[in-house]
Amino acid sequence: LQGPVFRYIFDIMEEWIIRFINFSPDQYKILSKSSTWLTLEQYATSLKEKSEEEKLAPALYRAYLNITETPKDTFVKLEGWSKGVFLINGFNLGRYWNIGPQKTLYLPAPL
Repeated sequence: LQGPVFRYIFDIMEEWIIRFINFSPDQYKILSKSSTWLTLEQYATSLKEKSEEEKLAPALYRAYLNITETPKDTFVKLEGWSKGVFLINGFNLGRYWNIGPQKTLYLPAPL
């Protein structure tokens, strides 16, 4: 998709381009094993050198969560996040957008 996009009824967003990102199982394995992920400190430092436009560009984030007790069903709160897809252990948990309707994503314990 490329060109003007109509959002809602009267809002027109110009210069809109949608790019495909391959999240096939093979591609996911490559991403998850990559050694080129930045630490939080490295990422924060790199932001200082980026333009405002670069800061708004799509990005992938990876985090680790160490659970010491038996996992339980929970929700992922997306407050402060803008728009994207949430993957956990290679499973697409869902899409989110800060304007809604999703404000949380259900995360069952088996994942």
